Amino acid sequence: MHGSVRGARADRAMCCVAAAGLAVALSGGIGTVHAVQQAGVEHNAGVRRADPTVSCENVTGLIEAIDNANKGASGPITLAEGCTYDINDKPLPRITGTVGIEGHGSQLLRELKKDRSRILEVAEGARLTLTDVTLTGGQAESGGALYIDGGEVVLNGTSRLANAAASASGAEVFNKRGTLTLNDTALVEHGVTPLGKGGGVYNDGGTVTVNDRARIAGNRGLRGGGGIYNSKGTVTLNDDARIEDNDGGRGNGGGIYNDGGTVDYRTTHAITGNRPDDCRDCSPAAGTGNSGTDSSGTDSSGTDSSGTDSSGTDSSGTGGSGPENSGPDPT
Repeated sequence: MHGSVRGARADRAMCCVAAAGLAVALSGGIGTVHAVQQAGVEHNAGVRRADPTVSCENVTGLIEAIDNANKGASGPITLAEGCTYDINDKPLPRITGTVGIEGHGSQLLRELKKDRSRILEVAEGARLTLTDVTLTGGQAESGGALYIDGGEVVLNGTSRLANAAASASGAEVFNKRGTLTLNDTALVEHGVTPLGKGGGVYNDGGTVTVNDRARIAGNRGLRGGGGIYNSKGTVTLNDDARIEDNDGGRGNGGGIYNDGGTVDYRTTHAITGNRPDDCRDCSPAAGTGNSGTDSSGTDSSGTDSSGTDSSGTDSSGTGGSGPENSGPDPT
């Protein structure tokens, strides 16, 4: 009898010990799970996100938002509606990641100064999408507003590049083996190269696509390619896109100067109203019969095209293919 009681007590004691051990184990397990969950919260809290709205005129905030986006922050950068961000004294970072800026009618402004500073530069492998943003001004040897160094730039909505200057080539955009796409009603206008080529865009072995009702208009390249100078690249005009009212200066190709590349346009009115001609050495649009004087007549193959201005020193001599167009260190 006593032996049975002692056995029962021993069993109860062992049960209590086991229960206590289980409680300790569970407590430790719960603590471990809680610690893991807490670490996860802290990790998530550490993920950077683009500032949802950069307050009006807050250039420092815009710089920080671009830096965060370059480092992988999610979401587009949103500018305050209808504001001007004056970046004359605070240059914007180089785009090295995937960056989107939604402007809501705002502009990034850089005045034309002797220090020759462009507005934005996009590195190889990077992507910049601008929606309803205006880039005003900017000045550099090449690419006063934008320099695309093997990256990709997309202009959406009412985005506009205007009033930039370049001493060599590509007043608004210099596209060095990158990709430039204009959608919706995007506009590239009033760029000037007082000594070079490509008042609107200089396309150096890259791809330029103009869609919808986007336009490249009112630009001037003193030595040809008022709208676009296409050097061994590809230019495609789709839908109701226009290259119009550009000036090729002393060179030819007031709208487009095609220098060993490909130009594809589908309508006869896609390239119109440019001076001194619309398109130098462009192939006719497929199925449109667009092979008039602009492509193969007097304007393109006569004195204007083969004389000193187009094929002499200005276009194909040292000045036309020197460091100004493809130098390793754009400024």
